[in-house]
Order: sequence, then C-alpha cells, then structure tokens
Amino acid sequence: MKSPTRRDSTSSITSTGSRSSSSRAAPRPAGHVILDGQIGTLNPVEVRDATPGTGKGLFATQAIPRHALLFAEEPLLFAPRGGDRVSNHRVRQLLEALDRLPPRRRAAFQSLYASPAQLESVSDGDRTRMRNWYMDVKGLTDRALDEAMASGLAALAAYRTNNVAVLDYDDPARPEGVIVGGVVYSVFSRINHACAPNAAFFYLGVRSQRLGVRALRDIAPGEQVFVSYLGEKAGRELTREQRQEGLATWGFECACDACMKEAQAEAAAKENKGVGK
Repeated sequence: MKSPTRRDSTSSITSTGSRSSSSRAAPRPAGHVILDGQIGTLNPVEVRDATPGTGKGLFATQAIPRHALLFAEEPLLFAPRGGDRVSNHRVRQLLEALDRLPPRRRAAFQSLYASPAQLESVSDGDRTRMRNWYMDVKGLTDRALDEAMASGLAALAAYRTNNVAVLDYDDPARPEGVIVGGVVYSVFSRINHACAPNAAFFYLGVRSQRLGVRALRDIAPGEQVFVSYLGEKAGRELTREQRQEGLATWGFECACDACMKEAQAEAAAKENKGVGK
C-alpha cells in the first residue's frame, strides 16, 4: 500500500469507542482469517508485483462476485500514537512494539512498502530519540548503531506509510475522537489506492481491530484489487484536486482511471473556454 488523511499517513480509521458504525461485531468468517500475513486457500486473492512504481498489489485469482468477502486479517502490529501525527515521544514506543514482534511477524512488517517521502520527513528530534534508544536500551555503538539506525528509520517510514489510525471517543472534550494508536496489517497494506475502488474495508468488531475487505462490484480473475485510502465516498464527494492533496502525504500523485478521466475533462473544458474567448 502506498502511503496520506488517514489523518497523517493512515489509510483509514478504526475506533476503540462506541460511536463507530462498525462497532457491531460481524461474525468471524471461518477459514478466511489471515494470521501473520498468511492467506488461506479459501481466499481468492494473492499478493504479487503490480505495475512499475506501485510495488506489490493484491490480485484476484478467480472471479469474485459483488459483496463477497476477499479476506479478513488480524493486526500485524499496534503501536501507541499521539496527536494527528506520530509524535516525537512515541518513537520509543514504536521501537519497543517492533522489538516485541516474533521473527515471522517482524519479517512481514519489514517487507512492507515504505514511502521515500515518509523517510525524508523524519525529524532530527525523531532521529535523536531513535539513536538514544538504540544506545541506552540495546547498548549499540559504532557500526552496529549505524546499521540499527538505518533499519529503524526504514521501519518508522513503513509504519507511517501503512498504519491505520485507532480513535478513542472517551474524551468528552474531543467528540471527534483522539488518535491513540496505529495498526499495521500484512495483506491489507499491500492493496493499492484508486479513487473509484472495486473493494472496501470494514472492521469485524472494533476492539479486536480485525479487518475485512469485501468486493464493491464483480472482480474478474487477474484483476487488481483497489480500495480508496480516503474513504469509499471520496471519489464522489471530493474534487480531483482535493483528493490529490490528501494523497500527497503518501508521496505519490494518483493516476487512477477516475483521476485521468477527470483530468482530461478539465483540460478539455479549459481548451473550450480558451476557444470561446
């Protein structure tokens, strides 16, 4: 998943409170739950290389009817967050969360796409806190410290690229909710964006953070699966300029079919306006 208003760089928002419409726990789909990124044989999808510049993508391996469940997935990693971005004082907690991952899950996390824009945006304060953690907690110095820093910065960029914000509505002073953490998924993070997607995600019980993806229309064998990072209604309610602005946080300019058609229509309108002068 290329990773932006996922608030900062979060693809979506789940909640620990009761106001979300997804708080009604859906039945657990037997045989479809993915653990540590392993897709069961009942799931008609696979992760493989997508078009150049988009990294990996999720593809249908057979015809998928509208409304069908593609897969459901357990969280790969949860890390506390604060504010609308990954706050400086949360870097240590992210490193601790990564350090607790078993080898298989850590490898799954490290294989996720990390936006170069997210890597470039890491502040000097974040870098200092990360270096101090490796020195104070891990006792690293010299070359080992440099190697750990390179790995840690890549992990931070991957987290910021792929995490899904978790909102808590328990604070009456913040009725819009407070971001308390970020969740990363193994397979969901592989799905690329489209402003007119063919699939959508939902939560199977808010507190479990178990996520499912369903088809919005019939999907043909070999067709790539897309979701909207900005929400299902973004393609209808936001202009192309507004969508591009939101997606810029992920470090890419959307060139999906919907955006290309709108861009062509805008260019044609400008040309016609110029002719009429």
